[in-house]
Amino acid sequence: MGSLIVLAVMGSATAGAFLLSDHSKNNKAGNTSGDSGTGSNNAAAAGGASGGFPTDAMLVRIDTKPGWPAKCYADIGLYTPGAASAQTLVGGSTCDALPERSPDRTKIAWTRKVGDKSEAWVMNADGSDQKMVTDQMAGGRVTWSPDSTRLAYMVKSGGVRQIYAISISGSNAQALTTDGADKDDPQWSSTNRIAFWSKRDGVETIYSLDAAKPTQPWTKLTKDGVRAVDPEWSFDGSQIAYSRGAYPSGDIWVMGADGSNPRRLTTSSSHEMDPAWSRDGKWICYVRGTWDQPRIRAIRVDGTGDRAVSPENKDLGHPNW
Repeated sequence: MGSLIVLAVMGSATAGAFLLSDHSKNNKAGNTSGDSGTGSNNAAAAGGASGGFPTDAMLVRIDTKPGWPAKCYADIGLYTPGAASAQTLVGGSTCDALPERSPDRTKIAWTRKVGDKSEAWVMNADGSDQKMVTDQMAGGRVTWSPDSTRLAYMVKSGGVRQIYAISISGSNAQALTTDGADKDDPQWSSTNRIAFWSKRDGVETIYSLDAAKPTQPWTKLTKDGVRAVDPEWSFDGSQIAYSRGAYPSGDIWVMGADGSNPRRLTTSSSHEMDPAWSRDGKWICYVRGTWDQPRIRAIRVDGTGDRAVSPENKDLGHPNW
């Protein structure tokens, strides 16, 4: 579910190598305190015992060498709960992270860092036909429009990161924000709203805007003055999961699309970030631990059934179901 300026910018208290912006920072999770066994065994056993644990393969960042976030050695892959390892879709010497499936499930977008540059890329769901969409990214993640034809991403304009949208053909780039506050973590919903965090109020606070009318006032969603990043919409657009609290003490929370009824979902003492929803809206996967040792877990939306998903000895982050 958490913050490469390539996929971050050193900002807030954690940024780092990939500059994945604040939320990138969040992508470094690690220890699995509280696990009752290996991820593969727990997930497999949970499938039958829990009556409906998702068996769909999730997109993940595969750390091929240690060093995150100061150094990034990452591929994009598919991980099926219960498997011993992930299947690589995008490999090589580049830093590839923050994969996102298109709503129609036919394509995958992700952020690539090459040297000091960040780029938005897309490919088919099987890893074929990889294409760069834009090299004008200011780190952070990409997110799909509801019709799977455009991406929202971060661009630095006048020294400030702004949210832009662009066709996956690489044409028609459009600024959706123009204000003076730092921001990141755009996430586009099925209802055509984009959630993101902004430092307009001094601390990372989650807002949403209407992608069809981006000049209209934003809606403020988190209101308690605590750092909130990594917003992730449920597939029906009715709820948002997010990471609340600064590293190393973030937790996964859930709230309504309008910011109503915020509630804590995870209860461990470890840092938790980068939530992502199952397609049926009943489970949320997320990353727990230190940035350089990400471990994927999953929990029901009612707060029960928290379990390890990825193998204990594998550094997998940025899950996307």
